Amino acid sequence: MTDQPQAGTQGVPTEISTDIRKICRLNDNFRKRSSDENIYTSLGVAKLGSRAIEEIINQIRSTNDFEVDNSRLGQHNFGSVSTGNNIVYWRIDYYDKDEEDVSPDPSDASVTTRVMTISFSTE
Repeated sequence: MTDQPQAGTQGVPTEISTDIRKICRLNDNFRKRSSDENIYTSLGVAKLGSRAIEEIINQIRSTNDFEVDNSRLGQHNFGSVSTGNNIVYWRIDYYDKDEEDVSPDPSDASVTTRVMTISFSTE
C-alpha cells in the first residue's frame, strides 16, 4: 500500500472519504459558478488588467484536469493556468460564514464560505 491516494476518475482519489468527495464537488461548483466577489487577485495579477483577469477566471472555471500531483487529497482546491508568458496559480480556501476564521467543516456549505485567490508563484 502506498501513502499517496490513487487517482480515480477526474483526478479524485479512489480511497477518500465521503467528506472529501463533498468538498471536491463543492469546490468544483464554486470554481465554475462563483461570483467575482469571492475571487481575489494578488497585486501582480491585478496589474495584468481586467481583460487578462477575465481570461484567467474563464480558464480556471473550465479546468477539469486534477491529477494526484496537484490535488493530492482530491479536493480540487488548487491549480494553475497559463496566460501569455505567465503561469498563475489559484487556490480555494475555506472560511466560516463570517470570514473571520477557518471553516469548522469545509464539507458543509451551510457553515463555509469559499474564497479563491489567484497569484503568481513569486507572490
